Amino acid sequence: MRSGTTSLARLLGAHPDVFMAPAKELHFFDRNFERGTSWYRDQFGGWHGESVVAEATPAYMASPQAIDRLSVLLPDVRLVVSLRNPIDRAYSHYWQKRAGGREFRTFEQAVDDELENPPAGAFDEKDYVRRGVYAPQLEHIFDRFPRERVHVIFFESFSARPNEVAENLFAFIGVGLDPTIDAGPHLNEYTSFRSLKLRRLGSALPTPVAKLIARANQRHDSY
Repeated sequence: MRSGTTSLARLLGAHPDVFMAPAKELHFFDRNFERGTSWYRDQFGGWHGESVVAEATPAYMASPQAIDRLSVLLPDVRLVVSLRNPIDRAYSHYWQKRAGGREFRTFEQAVDDELENPPAGAFDEKDYVRRGVYAPQLEHIFDRFPRERVHVIFFESFSARPNEVAENLFAFIGVGLDPTIDAGPHLNEYTSFRSLKLRRLGSALPTPVAKLIARANQRHDSY
């Protein structure tokens, strides 16, 4: 999370040979597994024969259980992992929670708290430091999937050389380079909310209405 996955999902979805699930972050293998494979299949109901079918849920990487389930249900799947400088990732993660009204500590205090009381077990939504310790997460993935089916992208490379990263990504998933696709600019830049109360109320409304309210309530901001 916080490593360019929204831009990567947009890039994949722009290719004519790729069908990207309309909803980003399906969370099937971590939060919605009990809904069953029929529910998961329904999320790709708009497929029209594209050679590649994809979804983007960054949280899978931090969930060993999700990776285990994925390896059993879809053993031949190809995985794309995006990594970002862990300090920048943690700071972006912190401000995402701060903007959403779910974090009131300073960044320094949040990091101190995490280091003084190291979390164990499942990842928490405020594990700013631990989510950036990539080696154990990657090792679990490599224990379940052959290395040649895991494509690692660096956020910084994607920002600096988006077309080169796009070419390598398309080659990995087995589709040709489409010259009409512009790999930039990146999406999902930092935004804050004009009203946290309105944000909470909107989340309880039907999805189309909630999205309209969310767009009106958001504003581009800086840390």
